[in-house]
Amino acid sequence: MLILKRLTPYISAAIFLALFQFSEIYYTYWYYFIAGIVILSVFTVFFLNKFSFSKETLAFCLPLFWFSLGVFAFLFFQDKELVKQIIIFSSAFIFWLYTNNIAIYIYKHNAYLAYSLENISNYLNLLTVFLVYVSSFSYFILSVARLRWVMILIFVFTYLLTWQTMWINQVHSHKFKYFSLIMAAVCTEMFWALKFWPTSYYVNGLVLAAVFFILSHFVKLRHSETLSKKIIFRYLAGSAFVLTIILATAQWT
Repeated sequence: MLILKRLTPYISAAIFLALFQFSEIYYTYWYYFIAGIVILSVFTVFFLNKFSFSKETLAFCLPLFWFSLGVFAFLFFQDKELVKQIIIFSSAFIFWLYTNNIAIYIYKHNAYLAYSLENISNYLNLLTVFLVYVSSFSYFILSVARLRWVMILIFVFTYLLTWQTMWINQVHSHKFKYFSLIMAAVCTEMFWALKFWPTSYYVNGLVLAAVFFILSHFVKLRHSETLSKKIIFRYLAGSAFVLTIILATAQWT
């Protein structure tokens, strides 16, 4: 059984890859494939964590669940086959990397590198918010989904992933218990505002992902008592620089 659990990341990543490849061929049955991908993501984490219904299992599961949905949604409006294949194979590798780290953390704790799961989870979350935010903007612009449903999705998604980010980084202080709600409200409001900008959905998604990263990183630094005025100024200056480039290159007419 232990051998099977150690092989699970490889087997699941191969199935993940196969499901995406078949979804490109039999795209009319996309709902079956998205259901299969979601079930695979959830089952893999539960299997690795001994089918334990706990906060740990939920925290391990959320990034993979949303990442799988984000990749599927992102592929929907890609028209170049080479780009699709790069995304699919890269996603399968990320799927393996994340689940393999979970397996090492649980079953080979002596070989586990300190904070590796936290770091991988943080990078996966950042990539996931970009994929989901870009897809949400594109679905609204292309009239695939109504604005109110997209905004509800943004709120729920941001809340859950913010909670996961705080949990995986061990930010359990009472003073930050409402941060997930605040982050969800801020990102949802910014989504509504950004839809009026003369920028592409890629740029809008990047802006929202940057906001998610900066605010969550500030909270982690504040919790570890390493947040300083110098760090805040550096982040704000970098954000202002990027925003200036975006506004200067946007098509206003």
